[in-house]
Amino acid sequence: WRLWDRTLQNRGVAKCPHPVLARLPFYDAVSWDMFDTLVDRPFVEPHELFQLMERPVRKYLRNIYFPYHHLRREAERRTRQDHGNRVEVTLNEIYEVFGKISGLGAEKVEYIKNLELAYERQVIRERTDITRTWRLAKVFGKQRSIITDIYLPQDFIEEVLRACGYDGWDELFVSSEWRTRKDDGTIYPSYIEAVSSKFVHRPKLLHIGDNPRADRDMASLYGIDAHVIPKSMDVLKASGVGAAQQLALRQRSYDTSVVLGLQASRRFSRAALRPR
Repeated sequence: WRLWDRTLQNRGVAKCPHPVLARLPFYDAVSWDMFDTLVDRPFVEPHELFQLMERPVRKYLRNIYFPYHHLRREAERRTRQDHGNRVEVTLNEIYEVFGKISGLGAEKVEYIKNLELAYERQVIRERTDITRTWRLAKVFGKQRSIITDIYLPQDFIEEVLRACGYDGWDELFVSSEWRTRKDDGTIYPSYIEAVSSKFVHRPKLLHIGDNPRADRDMASLYGIDAHVIPKSMDVLKASGVGAAQQLALRQRSYDTSVVLGLQASRRFSRAALRPR
């Protein structure tokens, strides 16, 4: 053992196990959050996708002053408000409100909605180290599920997951489809019921995600063990790189956000998995 220990030390190999991989064998079923867990977007904040889209939207509308970023965020805020900020909303509902407050016709609204989906396809990428947990869970024969709070349609989520190398899931819970959410816990009973029906005994469940409230606290309320993996961006912000780029983080545009997002995804995804 001492020889092996010294060999690992000489090669710079960490002796502590991967914190998620080490837990997988002890559970019957494992679920993952999607955004900022299984996949990343290369932005500091998700809404910066709309900033990236603003130029092509203006070009399409032939209006260099059209405030797409503002109107898209306002449409989502109003849609959620109309639903009491409780029930999950859908992309179609958001763009219905967007059409009303922007004054655009149905054809143009539909074009911009499809443009948003196209941009999402382009920017979403898998988190490589989390992909390892997904694959190993299959090797161990675990039930694998994905639970995501998102307004995007389920068929689009399925398409993106497969493009990122995540397929063969046993259950997929998309909040816009179920009209329930992780962040208030309402989606977990449906997940537990679906998974439990496949076992003769009460299964031991593990959920993996980035949000302490939605992925840990709410899951724990329903008897699900949880492992929180920080967002790559949060790890970057807490690092020396983040300290050196405080100005870029505070006064960012979509292009600096993309640069920071790519740095976080490529350099800090693995760091997020270190035991804390």
